[in-house]
Amino acid sequence: MNDTLNKIFVACGWLAAGAIGILSTAYVASGPEGGYAKYYVIPMMFIVLAFGIYRISRLCALAALIVFAGSRFLFYSAAVSRQHSAVASQSHSAAVSRQHSAVASQSHSAAVSQPHPDVASQPHPAAVSQQQAREGDVVIGFWISSVSLSLLLMLGAVGTVAWHARHPEASAPTFES
Repeated sequence: MNDTLNKIFVACGWLAAGAIGILSTAYVASGPEGGYAKYYVIPMMFIVLAFGIYRISRLCALAALIVFAGSRFLFYSAAVSRQHSAVASQSHSAAVSRQHSAVASQSHSAAVSQPHPDVASQPHPAAVSQQQAREGDVVIGFWISSVSLSLLLMLGAVGTVAWHARHPEASAPTFES
């Protein structure tokens, strides 16, 4: 690959990482999580990684690809687990109503009470709302954005690695005078 193609690949990577960071920041700011600084960590990390990819850092390009792929996996698993928990709660409600009709009022309170779910095990509400639509189905936009942004980040990683392979003198600083 020549230097022009490497620069195009690197540009794909830093533009994708920058878009992820900026759009994620806008999404968090517009939602109920907007007042909490902890929800801005990953969007700001993508903005920093975009700058690192712009500076042709192999580490930043690979980190952006891995973090994005990992977050997509977590978002998808959150949407699927929320869908399964909704189905489970519907079946639990049906069982409670059947039990209520058959059991005296003293056992009704025991049948209706549910164990309080662990908050840490619940999926993040922003991830679920972003990945769910139409009664719990994962939207097609999730797959389109996942594949297209993964490809762009992969191009960025390939471009940075190929650029450093063609320019080994720029890969590591030397301390020679």
